[in-house]
Amino acid sequence: MTPTLLGSRAVVDLAPAITDPELTAVIPVYNEVDSLGQLYSELVAGLSATGKA
Repeated sequence: MTPTLLGSRAVVDLAPAITDPELTAVIPVYNEVDSLGQLYSELVAGLSATGKA
């Protein structure tokens, strides 16, 4: 997954992957476009262990 720059913001389109969300993660980041893919991967891996991803 590659974030897209939208002005000064990095955007990751997750809408096609979300069908019935039970959890919302709000993670403030600043100048982190290069690490957003890794953040997403680690978040999904952590949530998978709980059955929430």
